[in-house]
Amino acid sequence: MDRPGRLSRRQVMRRIAAGGVALAIVPPHVLGGPEKTPPSNVLTHGTIGCGGMGVAGHIVANAEGRPPVQLAVCDVHKGRLAAGMAKAARSCTAYTDWRHVIDRRDIDIIHVPTPPHWHALITLAAVQAGKDVFCEKPFTRTIDEGQKLVEAVERHGRIVHVNVHGRSAHNGDWLLRLVELNLLGWPLTVRVDTVGMITAAPNPPVRPAPPDFDYDMWLGPAPWRPFCGVERYNFRAYWDYDSGAMGDFGQHHFDPVQMALGKDGEFPIEVEASAPPQDPFVVGRWHWIRVRYADGTMVLFDGEQPCPGLDRNVIAQGPKGRFYKDQGVLKSDPPGLAERLRAMGRQRKWLTFDEAVRTRNFASGAKPNAAAAHHSCTVVNMGTIAVRVGRTLRFDAGTQRFINDDAANALAQQPMRAPWRM
Repeated sequence: MDRPGRLSRRQVMRRIAAGGVALAIVPPHVLGGPEKTPPSNVLTHGTIGCGGMGVAGHIVANAEGRPPVQLAVCDVHKGRLAAGMAKAARSCTAYTDWRHVIDRRDIDIIHVPTPPHWHALITLAAVQAGKDVFCEKPFTRTIDEGQKLVEAVERHGRIVHVNVHGRSAHNGDWLLRLVELNLLGWPLTVRVDTVGMITAAPNPPVRPAPPDFDYDMWLGPAPWRPFCGVERYNFRAYWDYDSGAMGDFGQHHFDPVQMALGKDGEFPIEVEASAPPQDPFVVGRWHWIRVRYADGTMVLFDGEQPCPGLDRNVIAQGPKGRFYKDQGVLKSDPPGLAERLRAMGRQRKWLTFDEAVRTRNFASGAKPNAAAAHHSCTVVNMGTIAVRVGRTLRFDAGTQRFINDDAANALAQQPMRAPWRM
């Protein structure tokens, strides 16, 4: 489809043939050539969410003399929308309703750096519209959302990557080589980095929503609550929108571990957590979370306390030995294993999102694809559900539901506020 407000290559050539356009005024990028990108090779972007991550990490600045790549930005907050437009500069259109961005047939890629309660709906709509998607973490707020997204991505044949760090960095790289060389034997117990705490005081005071902020649209599928200001600045501390630091950082820390352990296509069968009773609205503090797989592999998440069963300095342990941190330096028992890993260096070439889109390669790369991201996000969601219900939970990988636990399953499959639905 021809792009609004610009002459496509086909239009230019028709006008040249008809004598309606002089050759002297044809922009170089329209026809292509050395160091000039023809429009057919340009991946165009629409970004929904112009907060800090949106402006810094997802909006592309359109360069002078080249075809625009950032065609649309969207936000329900007019100040943030203005910041997004300033970053994109020229040839970009501003929207306050994300559905108008999805409807643009000249956009190839949708970026979703919104609060997490919007991730699933926007990604699903984009996939159904034939777009590829680069989504922020956590991939989804609920297990059910992830299950439906993976099915839609496969059905529509789209590329979806989730902006999780670590697969191509040291925290995924060394563990992957350790597993490949079977240095510690099997099964392994792995401790992920402490993900910290994000919480807030209960019962925040109600106040009027600012006039430049569409609060109802910001809530979207989340339950209706009077505006209290946390929605814009501390939404991660509330269960309706995220799950505290575990939602913010948990997938970052766990996803590369999942990849290295060869668990991209496998769910744990059990999750256990230690935490005080939780408020139904405000995310509370938690001590530790432990997940166990069918083969005996375990992953431990330390919160405010170390998960029992492994010394806090140990980050990987198996029948043959262990890896641990000593004043920030990776060491091993028996000695020499850590040095052996470091000597190997990093030899893996990681597929980028751009390469995946251009080549239609559906595998995970430096970022997890939809299926792998759903698996790592499900572990995060399993952990937060165990924190909320306060008991050990068994998980059925076939149904992706908890076994004989209605309260846990209600959190795995939460209803959306009408008229929003998946």
